[in-house]
Amino acid sequence: LERTQPMSLALKLAACLLLATAVRGLKMNSWQARLDKATLSVDLGLGSRIRLFAKAVTDPALKADVRASVDILRSSGFAEGHPAAIDLLFPRGTTARADLEGLTALRKQVPEILQSRPSEPSGSSSPGSPTLPDPAALVASFVALATDSQKQQELIDEAKDLLRRTPKGLETPKYVVVRTIDGPLVLGYPEPIELRAYERFKIARTGMKSSAAGEGN
Repeated sequence: LERTQPMSLALKLAACLLLATAVRGLKMNSWQARLDKATLSVDLGLGSRIRLFAKAVTDPALKADVRASVDILRSSGFAEGHPAAIDLLFPRGTTARADLEGLTALRKQVPEILQSRPSEPSGSSSPGSPTLPDPAALVASFVALATDSQKQQELIDEAKDLLRRTPKGLETPKYVVVRTIDGPLVLGYPEPIELRAYERFKIARTGMKSSAAGEGN
Protein backbone atom coordinates (compact mmCIF):
# COMPACT_ATOMS: atom_id res chain seq x y z
CA LEU A 1 0.00 0.00 0.00
CA GLU A 2 1.21 3.47 -0.83
CA ARG A 3 1.54 5.88 2.04
CA THR A 4 0.64 9.46 1.38
CA GLN A 5 3.22 12.03 2.38
CA PRO A 6 2.18 14.16 5.34
CA MET A 7 1.49 17.80 4.61
CA SER A 8 4.64 19.86 5.01
CA LEU A 9 4.89 22.58 7.64
CA ALA A 10 4.99 25.23 4.92
CA LEU A 11 1.74 23.99 3.39
CA LYS A 12 0.07 23.90 6.80
CA LEU A 13 1.23 27.44 7.47
CA ALA A 14 -0.01 28.57 4.07
CA ALA A 15 -3.39 26.95 4.65
CA CYS A 16 -3.73 28.72 8.00
CA LEU A 17 -2.77 32.05 6.44
CA LEU A 18 -5.25 31.59 3.61
CA LEU A 19 -8.02 30.69 6.05
CA ALA A 20 -7.26 33.73 8.19
CA THR A 21 -7.26 35.99 5.13
CA ALA A 22 -10.58 34.59 3.93
CA VAL A 23 -12.22 35.02 7.34
CA ARG A 24 -10.90 38.44 8.26
CA GLY A 25 -10.39 39.89 4.80
CA LEU A 26 -7.48 42.05 3.74
CA LYS A 27 -5.98 43.98 6.65
CA MET A 28 -5.04 47.53 5.76
CA ASN A 29 -1.87 47.35 7.86
CA SER A 30 -0.62 44.15 6.19
CA TRP A 31 2.45 44.28 3.98
CA GLN A 32 0.31 43.27 0.98
CA ALA A 33 -2.04 46.23 1.41
CA ARG A 34 0.81 48.67 2.05
CA LEU A 35 2.88 47.50 -0.91
CA ASP A 36 -0.18 47.48 -3.16
CA LYS A 37 -1.06 51.05 -2.21
CA ALA A 38 2.53 52.27 -2.43
CA THR A 39 3.04 50.95 -5.96
CA LEU A 40 -0.41 51.09 -7.57
CA SER A 41 -2.33 53.92 -5.89
CA VAL A 42 -2.99 56.76 -8.32
CA ASP A 43 -3.57 59.63 -5.90
CA LEU A 44 -0.85 58.89 -3.34
CA GLY A 45 1.90 61.47 -2.79
CA LEU A 46 5.58 60.64 -3.06
CA GLY A 47 6.26 60.91 0.69
CA SER A 48 3.36 58.64 1.65
CA ARG A 49 4.35 56.21 -1.10
CA ILE A 50 7.91 55.92 0.23
CA ARG A 51 6.76 55.45 3.84
CA LEU A 52 4.28 52.70 2.91
CA PHE A 53 6.90 50.94 0.77
CA ALA A 54 9.44 51.02 3.61
CA LYS A 55 6.93 49.58 6.09
CA ALA A 56 5.96 46.83 3.64
CA VAL A 57 9.48 45.61 2.81
CA THR A 58 10.55 45.63 6.49
CA ASP A 59 7.52 43.65 7.67
CA PRO A 60 8.66 40.19 8.91
CA ALA A 61 5.49 38.67 7.47
CA LEU A 62 6.74 39.49 3.97
CA LYS A 63 9.65 37.05 4.21
CA ALA A 64 7.45 34.39 5.79
CA ASP A 65 4.82 34.65 3.04
CA VAL A 66 7.40 34.61 0.26
CA ARG A 67 9.07 31.51 1.73
CA ALA A 68 5.70 29.79 2.14
CA SER A 69 4.80 30.60 -1.48
CA VAL A 70 8.10 29.19 -2.74
CA ASP A 71 7.58 26.00 -0.71
CA ILE A 72 4.07 25.63 -2.15
CA LEU A 73 5.36 25.92 -5.72
CA ARG A 74 8.19 23.46 -5.02
CA SER A 75 5.96 20.82 -3.43
CA SER A 76 2.82 21.17 -5.56
CA GLY A 77 4.24 22.47 -8.82
CA PHE A 78 3.27 25.68 -10.55
CA ALA A 79 0.09 24.36 -12.18
CA GLU A 80 -1.49 23.27 -8.89
CA GLY A 81 0.29 25.55 -6.43
CA HIS A 82 0.11 28.96 -8.09
CA PRO A 83 -3.44 29.83 -6.85
CA ALA A 84 -2.38 29.37 -3.21
CA ALA A 85 0.88 31.23 -3.80
CA ILE A 86 -0.97 34.15 -5.41
CA ASP A 87 -3.40 34.22 -2.48
CA LEU A 88 -0.51 34.69 -0.08
CA LEU A 89 1.29 37.37 -2.07
CA PHE A 90 -1.66 39.13 -3.73
CA PRO A 91 -4.80 38.47 -1.64
CA ARG A 92 -8.25 39.52 -2.76
CA GLY A 93 -8.90 43.18 -2.10
CA THR A 94 -5.62 44.38 -3.58
CA THR A 95 -5.36 46.17 -6.90
CA ALA A 96 -2.64 43.77 -8.03
CA ARG A 97 -4.95 40.78 -7.50
CA ALA A 98 -7.75 42.44 -9.45
CA ASP A 99 -5.31 43.22 -12.28
CA LEU A 100 -4.09 39.61 -12.35
CA GLU A 101 -7.67 38.33 -12.53
CA GLY A 102 -8.44 40.81 -15.30
CA LEU A 103 -5.40 39.75 -17.33
CA THR A 104 -6.31 36.09 -16.85
CA ALA A 105 -9.84 36.72 -18.10
CA LEU A 106 -8.50 38.79 -21.01
CA ARG A 107 -6.16 35.97 -21.97
CA LYS A 108 -9.18 33.70 -22.40
CA GLN A 109 -11.40 36.27 -24.10
CA VAL A 110 -9.01 37.53 -26.79
CA PRO A 111 -8.71 34.18 -28.66
CA GLU A 112 -12.50 33.76 -28.51
CA ILE A 113 -13.03 37.23 -29.99
CA LEU A 114 -10.49 36.62 -32.75
CA GLN A 115 -12.12 33.31 -33.65
CA SER A 116 -15.59 34.86 -33.78
CA ARG A 117 -14.55 37.59 -36.23
CA PRO A 118 -15.66 36.90 -39.81
CA SER A 119 -12.82 36.42 -42.24
CA GLU A 120 -12.41 39.18 -44.84
CA PRO A 121 -12.37 38.26 -48.52
CA SER A 122 -8.92 38.18 -50.02
CA GLY A 123 -9.85 40.62 -52.76
CA SER A 124 -11.50 43.18 -50.51
CA SER A 125 -10.03 46.64 -50.70
CA SER A 126 -8.67 48.25 -47.55
CA PRO A 127 -10.30 51.47 -46.38
CA GLY A 128 -8.62 54.73 -47.25
CA SER A 129 -5.90 56.09 -45.03
CA PRO A 130 -7.07 58.53 -42.36
CA THR A 131 -6.59 62.23 -42.90
CA LEU A 132 -3.54 63.60 -41.13
CA PRO A 133 -4.13 66.47 -38.69
CA ASP A 134 -3.03 69.98 -39.55
CA PRO A 135 0.54 70.56 -38.24
CA ALA A 136 -0.27 74.18 -37.41
CA ALA A 137 -3.24 73.11 -35.31
CA LEU A 138 -1.06 70.58 -33.46
CA VAL A 139 1.57 73.21 -32.66
CA ALA A 140 -1.12 75.60 -31.44
CA SER A 141 -2.56 72.86 -29.19
CA PHE A 142 0.86 72.12 -27.67
CA VAL A 143 1.52 75.81 -27.05
CA ALA A 144 -1.88 76.21 -25.39
CA LEU A 145 -1.22 73.17 -23.21
CA ALA A 146 2.21 74.43 -22.17
CA THR A 147 0.86 77.83 -21.11
CA ASP A 148 -2.50 76.85 -19.60
CA SER A 149 -2.24 75.34 -16.10
CA GLN A 150 -5.93 74.40 -16.10
CA LYS A 151 -5.55 72.30 -19.25
CA GLN A 152 -2.46 70.68 -17.78
CA GLN A 153 -4.41 69.66 -14.67
CA GLU A 154 -7.28 68.35 -16.82
CA LEU A 155 -4.79 66.24 -18.79
CA ILE A 156 -3.31 64.85 -15.57
CA ASP A 157 -6.78 64.01 -14.23
CA GLU A 158 -7.71 62.23 -17.48
CA ALA A 159 -4.47 60.22 -17.36
CA LYS A 160 -5.22 59.19 -13.76
CA ASP A 161 -8.76 58.17 -14.73
CA LEU A 162 -7.27 55.70 -17.21
CA LEU A 163 -5.72 53.87 -14.24
CA ARG A 164 -8.83 53.96 -12.07
CA ARG A 165 -11.46 51.24 -12.18
CA THR A 166 -14.14 53.91 -11.83
CA PRO A 167 -13.24 57.38 -13.13
CA LYS A 168 -13.55 60.12 -10.55
CA GLY A 169 -16.85 61.94 -10.79
CA LEU A 170 -18.54 59.21 -12.82
CA GLU A 171 -22.15 58.81 -11.76
CA THR A 172 -23.13 55.16 -11.46
CA PRO A 173 -26.67 53.80 -10.99
CA LYS A 174 -27.67 52.41 -7.61
CA TYR A 175 -28.32 48.70 -7.31
CA VAL A 176 -28.92 45.86 -4.88
CA VAL A 177 -27.15 42.50 -5.19
CA VAL A 178 -29.95 39.92 -5.38
CA ARG A 179 -27.78 36.85 -5.69
CA THR A 180 -24.18 35.82 -6.24
CA ILE A 181 -23.29 32.74 -8.28
CA ASP A 182 -19.99 31.07 -9.11
CA GLY A 183 -18.60 31.84 -12.54
CA PRO A 184 -15.62 30.41 -14.42
CA LEU A 185 -12.44 29.60 -12.53
CA VAL A 186 -9.94 32.44 -12.34
CA LEU A 187 -6.59 31.74 -10.63
CA GLY A 188 -8.00 28.57 -9.15
CA TYR A 189 -11.17 30.08 -7.69
CA PRO A 190 -14.64 30.63 -9.19
CA GLU A 191 -15.17 34.23 -10.24
CA PRO A 192 -18.25 35.62 -8.45
CA ILE A 193 -21.04 36.85 -10.73
CA GLU A 194 -23.51 39.28 -9.19
CA LEU A 195 -27.17 39.36 -10.18
CA ARG A 196 -28.21 42.96 -9.56
CA ALA A 197 -31.50 44.82 -9.36
CA TYR A 198 -30.99 48.38 -10.58
CA GLU A 199 -33.13 51.37 -9.81
CA ARG A 200 -34.67 53.17 -12.75
CA PHE A 201 -32.28 55.67 -14.33
CA LYS A 202 -31.83 57.57 -17.57
CA ILE A 203 -28.87 56.82 -19.74
CA ALA A 204 -29.43 59.65 -22.22
CA ARG A 205 -32.14 62.12 -23.08
CA THR A 206 -32.59 64.39 -26.07
CA GLY A 207 -35.35 66.34 -27.75
CA MET A 208 -36.35 65.54 -31.33
CA LYS A 209 -38.48 67.51 -33.76
CA SER A 210 -41.13 65.82 -35.87
CA SER A 211 -40.56 65.68 -39.62
CA ALA A 212 -42.51 67.88 -42.03
CA ALA A 213 -44.70 64.95 -42.97
CA GLY A 214 -45.67 64.42 -39.36
CA GLU A 215 -43.55 61.29 -39.00
CA GLY A 216 -41.04 60.55 -36.31
CA ASN A 217 -41.13 60.81 -32.52
